[in-house]
Amino acid sequence: KDPILGFESPLQQQYQKACSVAMNISHWCKAKGLVELASVFSAYAEGQIIIIEDLLNRVSPLLCVEWFPRHSALAFGHLLRLLEKGPVEYQRVILLMLKALLQHTPMDAAQSPQVYAIVSQLVESTLCWEALSVLESLLQSYSSLP
Repeated sequence: KDPILGFESPLQQQYQKACSVAMNISHWCKAKGLVELASVFSAYAEGQIIIIEDLLNRVSPLLCVEWFPRHSALAFGHLLRLLEKGPVEYQRVILLMLKALLQHTPMDAAQSPQVYAIVSQLVESTLCWEALSVLESLLQSYSSLP
């Protein structure tokens, strides 16, 4: 809160909304029997996880075990559409999500050219390190395929 005016900044409001959403996801996960996933989202909502990379590193393996590879094409497709056509302010987080997911599951070979085409456009932007790390994870996911 602003000490003088006594109201929350837009950034603080956004963080509070993220915590509320995380708590709702935690409740849903608990109701579905996804206890580990519920505890990670609850930890974020309670401020025990404050860095997005830490959250993604804890959530990604749990998501991959539960829903991939059955839903991976849908998930990667949605993230790529958001990256390409969604709000610019989402791009960094989407790149971080792609990287985290690729570290825990191989990508469908049919989608990899699309990933490369979309992510490589960001290599010459302010998101160059994030984009390069996604491309590196994509290559590493290929090396893990039998």
